[in-house]
Amino acid sequence: MPYADRITVAQAVQEKGISRQGVDYAIRAGHINIDSMFGVRVIVVDNKYKSWTPNLNRRDGQLKRFEEEK
Repeated sequence: MPYADRITVAQAVQEKGISRQGVDYAIRAGHINIDSMFGVRVIVVDNKYKSWTPNLNRRDGQLKRFEEEK
């Protein structure tokens, strides 16, 4: 695969609209594939990544709880 088919975790965070922890969970759960390039962990942009949609309701619920605690 050419290097253009890979993105950093930070790019995936922006693209999917979730936290770095959410991306790490998806990696551990096997929802997205990773590769190592120059000693840096990068995400492989394939059909698995493109079809993965994080649960934004969970994210919104966590944000709401945080705002209530203020």
